[in-house]
Amino acid sequence: MANKQVNALTAKSEIVGDDLIPVYDSEEAGVEKLKKATLSDLKMVKWNPLTGAVSSPCLIVANGIAVSVVMIGAPESAPYAPVSAADFIISVIENGDPPYLYGLNRVGDMPDVSYADPRDAILLLDCTDVLNGYVLVEVHIKDNSSQTTYTETYVFVQDPYGLCPAP
Repeated sequence: MANKQVNALTAKSEIVGDDLIPVYDSEEAGVEKLKKATLSDLKMVKWNPLTGAVSSPCLIVANGIAVSVVMIGAPESAPYAPVSAADFIISVIENGDPPYLYGLNRVGDMPDVSYADPRDAILLLDCTDVLNGYVLVEVHIKDNSSQTTYTETYVFVQDPYGLCPAP
């Protein structure tokens, strides 16, 4: 189907190479023009032409990190590996709708995206995670309009100090 017009906010999967997508010229104050979709258009984050920003905030995160189990808590210490959303976040692509809230959870768990500081979104990993080797996690961000997005990554959990009981 050639030369079909595609709305700028439709899903990227609906756009093919011959489709026409709207392009906004900043010199002509929001005048919409059409152009053929290119590969870079298909990979772009969704952009809101009305606000001139991405439709939801986006995260650039580390592709996995390694953490070590340490003793936490007194007097009955227990071995845990604490990780926070801030450990993963490299950069935030803002959409102009702050304040932003952050969250961190295991893949499959219910996210809690309510922390104003990504250092406060903490996940405690334990000795069972050392046995599994790694844990898949989701790093979330939400803007003032409740638009939420997340990125999946992983944590490699290790026990170099021998704090966990042998299996």
